[in-house]
Amino acid sequence: MQYHSDVGIINNTKTGTGLGVYVNELLSHMPENESVDNIVLDYNNQQILSGRDGIVTKVRKYPHEYKYIWYLRAKKYLPKCKLYHISNQNLSFLNLRPQIVTCYDVFHISHPRSTFHKLFGQWAYSGLKNAEHIIAGSEYTKRMILKYYKIDPRNITVVYAGVSNKFRPLSEVDIDKNTLNQKYGLDNYDKIILHVSNEQPHKNVSSIIEALHTVKNKHKFGDFHLLKAGNPQYIQDNVRHRKMVRDLHLEDKVTFCGYIPETDLVKLYNVSDLFVFPSLHEGFGLPVLEAMACGCPVIASNTTSLPEVVGNAGVMVNPYSVDELATAIFELLSDKDRSEDQVRLGTEWAKQFTWEKCALETAKIYEWTIN
Repeated sequence: MQYHSDVGIINNTKTGTGLGVYVNELLSHMPENESVDNIVLDYNNQQILSGRDGIVTKVRKYPHEYKYIWYLRAKKYLPKCKLYHISNQNLSFLNLRPQIVTCYDVFHISHPRSTFHKLFGQWAYSGLKNAEHIIAGSEYTKRMILKYYKIDPRNITVVYAGVSNKFRPLSEVDIDKNTLNQKYGLDNYDKIILHVSNEQPHKNVSSIIEALHTVKNKHKFGDFHLLKAGNPQYIQDNVRHRKMVRDLHLEDKVTFCGYIPETDLVKLYNVSDLFVFPSLHEGFGLPVLEAMACGCPVIASNTTSLPEVVGNAGVMVNPYSVDELATAIFELLSDKDRSEDQVRLGTEWAKQFTWEKCALETAKIYEWTIN
């Protein structure tokens, strides 16, 4: 049989997303002897659509979850490969043969936003139990998979993501603070706190806002400004958070930046005094490592996968305790020696998470499965 390639990585995510980064970095660092191709499930992908007009439907105008109907129709037109690597668990339902699946979370089932999302998750994740092998993004994710699915633990391997070498301490020349100031008004702030997320409830942005109110009013420390980076996935979450900021009179302490280009994000990690990430549920938490790699002290949750990611190189807090988060923020911003210790620990810790290591471990799984 004629194969397009040994391995086809099935991908439906945009380049700027976390999963998009995962696929691109995996392809970039794959050993040279591996025949691996990126197969993008996209309405405009000529690799799939060429001569197959019948699979283009009006589904493209429907909400996000309905795109999956199109994916089902496109399935039979995918290039033939010896092995398919489903790059995120939401596509496992394709049940390509043979397939391995990278799973970073099962949140649609473990922490659904609605009954619809739970039902969607049950359907989308249905291919996990039929996969030849599962790559879990963390030990926590592996435990969650085993909790909800009857899968042999030997068929699940934890492979940690890496941190791009773009995320590193920069010189003052590389940062170009004048240009950065023009974009984000940094000259107006003393201590800069950075948070990067899509604002969904499990990202716990509301607790960050409440904690800042506590820092300002209880700890009597007001020399800070929060830059909240990242587009909200659902506009209602952003509306709710902006209302909280107004209600708590923090308008001069919080800026919602929306999407920030990666080049600017690296610079913001470098100039920020603190990165906060009190997520309630996280399958991995790559922004934490990106911040550490850039020399920014980190406060993160002591739950789900984050203890694995942070180790002893960051300050861990109970994400359900606003007071604990506020105290940690105040102490790190006001204690220069402790902050410098966190910078040293974080930059060293982040070095062990490399895309070279991730790609090599993934390539070994390809070889096991194909052979």
